[in-house]
Amino acid sequence: DGRTQPAWQLHFLSTLSAASRTLHHAALTAELPFAA
Repeated sequence: DGRTQPAWQLHFLSTLSAASRTLHHAALTAELPFAA
């Protein structure tokens, strides 16, 4: 009925969110030596 999202879409969004946080953390970690 269009009101519920398919499982694959929810899984995709969850994975995308996790990947975004991981990349953000990696970017911050990579910048630490240069910020010193």
